[in-house]
Amino acid sequence: GAFDMFMSLEYQWFSTMYGVWFFASGIRAALAVTIIGCLFMATKGSLRGIYNQAHQYDLACLSLAFTVFWAYISFSQYFLIYSANIPEETFWFTIREINPNTGEKSGWFAVSMGLIFGHFFFPFLYLLFYRNKIVGPRLVFIVCWILVFHALDLYWNIIPGREIVPGAFVGYEARPVIGSHLFWGIASFLGVGCICAWSVLRSFQSGDAEDIPIRDPRILDSIHHHE
Repeated sequence: GAFDMFMSLEYQWFSTMYGVWFFASGIRAALAVTIIGCLFMATKGSLRGIYNQAHQYDLACLSLAFTVFWAYISFSQYFLIYSANIPEETFWFTIREINPNTGEKSGWFAVSMGLIFGHFFFPFLYLLFYRNKIVGPRLVFIVCWILVFHALDLYWNIIPGREIVPGAFVGYEARPVIGSHLFWGIASFLGVGCICAWSVLRSFQSGDAEDIPIRDPRILDSIHHHE
């Protein structure tokens, strides 16, 4: 999907690691939504008394693990392209760091640094602490933080190569763009997510789906799981 939807937007550029990056990024977002959903259903839904601290701790550990994995893949992709120094590959990062008209750092450079510190260092350091993994409000805070930066990461991957400026050296916008398309992008992102969440929660409330996989032969082991 990442190859068809994102990388094809700049068809001159190619990276074999891009699909793995998208996988890591998607798993981080999926874990964040899973944690929020489980905590909500454990508090006000049918997972009350089933979802325990050990489950929450393991989900938080998985979130920490994929935070490291995302950083590893992102750095590896950047480092390999930087080391090879092939113009057909380096331009993808160049337009996300440098203003093509002036040669100076562009507004996208600040977004890039924000992703490094906000999407990796802060969640990584935050999730190292045991209490932050088991206290519900603390965990909800960091997974919401991850979702916000996940959206910013997608924005950073898509928009720079699509905004054309007349007279620019390579035809790319040299600064983060805030306009109507950003509004509609956020609206669609939230809209699709809310529709999916509503559909899942409604299926649980109507009894069309079981809250847990009752036919799983090891379901009791999972229910009584402990750290």
